[in-house]
Amino acid sequence: MISVESGKFVLYGSCSGGTTLKGNVEIRVKGTAEAEVAGAYMNSTVDGKVTVTVEDQASLSEFLGEQNKGSAKELELILMGSPKLDGRTFRGTVNGTPKGTSNLRQASLSPEQVEKFKDFAEILKADSPAAEENLLTKPAVEAETEAMEKEKAAEEAVAIEKMIAESVSNFSDPEESDFL
Repeated sequence: MISVESGKFVLYGSCSGGTTLKGNVEIRVKGTAEAEVAGAYMNSTVDGKVTVTVEDQASLSEFLGEQNKGSAKELELILMGSPKLDGRTFRGTVNGTPKGTSNLRQASLSPEQVEKFKDFAEILKADSPAAEENLLTKPAVEAETEAMEKEKAAEEAVAIEKMIAESVSNFSDPEESDFL
């Protein structure tokens, strides 16, 4: 665990040069600290979860979850309160397929700030009304899809019950049944 409360830092969840770190890494940036953070850097691997939390009035100048062929098993960036976003690069990965979660639910961010977060597999929206209007999140889409699937399943169940009821009534009088 790395925790900084004041000063200016460049923090890496892993080493570089093809090394592997087995375990979880937690990085906390709070207070008046300013940080540039990378989860897995330069051909290194984190065989575990990298969690980066930026709280209160701290400044995040850059975030790259996976950088220069670095790889993390799991990745999560959490923003809380009113952190300053001094930079313009806040990406889950630069290696191709989007990776990790950017959890902005507990942060007060403008829509412009929310739009800075790219290349994450999942972006959870902030509670701020402005961000809520502009950001469609994966959980909301999943909930809507699940509701539609339940409604379709209920309709199919009613149709099946109706077919069974009709078939049973045909069997009550063998002369009326086409099956016998």
